[in-house]
Amino acid sequence: MTAIMWLAAIVAGTIHVVIFGMESLWWTTPGVRARFRQSPEQADATKLLAFNQGFYNLFLAIGTFAGLGLVLIGHARVGWTLVYWNCVFMLGAALVLAVAAATAVFRFNAGMLTVLGGSCAAGVVLRLVGVI
Repeated sequence: MTAIMWLAAIVAGTIHVVIFGMESLWWTTPGVRARFRQSPEQADATKLLAFNQGFYNLFLAIGTFAGLGLVLIGHARVGWTLVYWNCVFMLGAALVLAVAAATAVFRFNAGMLTVLGGSCAAGVVLRLVGVI
C-alpha cells in the first residue's frame, strides 16, 4: 500500500507541476487557451490570476516531493506528514473545483485532480488508521 501512496503522490505532484506550467508560463498560448476554453481576451484579463494559481500548484508539488525526499533519507514521520498535508490540500482544492465544474468551463481538471487528490487522501486515512 505504501507503493500506491508513493505512486499517487508522485503522479499528483507531477500533474501540479504541469498545471503550474500551463497557468504561470503558457496561459496565453493557443494550446492552453483551448484547453481552458479561453478567448485571447479572457486569457489576457485573467493572466495575473492564473499566474498566481500556477505558483500555488507548484508549491503543493514541491511540498509533496520534499516530503517524499525526507522519507527517502530516513525522516519518515516528517516526510509522510508533509506528503499527507499537501495531498489533503490537493484533495480540498480538487473538491472545490469539482463542485464548481458543474457550472464552470474547467471540467478538464476537475475529474483528474479529484481522482488523484482522492488517492492521496485515501492513503492518509489508511495510514492514520494503521492499515499502511
